Amino acid sequence: MQGTLSMKLLITGAGLIGVNTAQQALAAGHTVVLLDAAPHRTYLHQMLGKHFYKLSVVRADICDSNGLFKIVQEQSVDTIVHTAGLIGKRLDEAPFNGINTNVMGSMNLLEAARKASVKRFVFLSSFGVYARDRIESEKITESAPTGRTRIYATTKVCTEQLIRAFAEHYDLNTVILRPAAVYGFGHYSGGSGIGTAMAGLMQQVMAGGPVHLPNRSFRSNEYIYCKDAASAVLAACKPENPAGGTYNVGTGIVHSAQELVEILTAWQPGLDISLEPRDPAPPIAPLDVTAAAEDLGFRANYALDSGLADYLDNLLKMGT
Repeated sequence: MQGTLSMKLLITGAGLIGVNTAQQALAAGHTVVLLDAAPHRTYLHQMLGKHFYKLSVVRADICDSNGLFKIVQEQSVDTIVHTAGLIGKRLDEAPFNGINTNVMGSMNLLEAARKASVKRFVFLSSFGVYARDRIESEKITESAPTGRTRIYATTKVCTEQLIRAFAEHYDLNTVILRPAAVYGFGHYSGGSGIGTAMAGLMQQVMAGGPVHLPNRSFRSNEYIYCKDAASAVLAACKPENPAGGTYNVGTGIVHSAQELVEILTAWQPGLDISLEPRDPAPPIAPLDVTAAAEDLGFRANYALDSGLADYLDNLLKMGT
């Protein structure tokens, strides 16, 4: 790895962002330990290919504080990437378990990082933390109000605050990323609503239709392809990039459901697509992504059309 320092990463969560980050890190010559309570080995094989055998997979629960600290010490990692957690229905249906996993699990990991003097701690938060009803600007900067009352967003805000406290009081080297709606090939056992909806959409397209876009899943939104999200994570891990920041990770472009329909029909002009009628809604402001570009050198490589095309191409290659 000429001109680049090799890192040893512990990535929590063998889901969409975690596994794509592992794939890119291994391809770049870094060492990766992937920690998950129930790793999906078929998915790991599908995603990592030849890199699978370079990966160390550890089955562990982030809620087990003693076991977690032992793993961090024994693996001698220098960087922790924290993506593990519950989202969507899985969190809403069992809030105590979800809050325990998302908040206390993160607390356990922060304490393990502090005790082991980890060089950098990168946390995957969400653009869902923003209180959009209190934001009037054309773009959402990282200093915009947060504090939505959904349980998932609340767990992310709580964890962000814990991270800032650890950074200040214990000099822990941290970066917080707030990605837009992430899509791509995954198993979505964590409960991702948009990931599951996009997966269903791609399966309908592969089958030649008909394609149905439900109102509840496909409103105007800002999307980011999983490969771009992983690239942002690796940029945040680089020791030469600044620590202590919070960064939006997206394309800076909001797409309506109608624009999604237009992308799909451009691929297959005769595709039968039904779009549920929807009530008028106020426009959604896009993320301001300039800070990630300036500080981390991150810019999204995939627009929505090229990301969906790559997604579909990968599905066809895998035969899923």
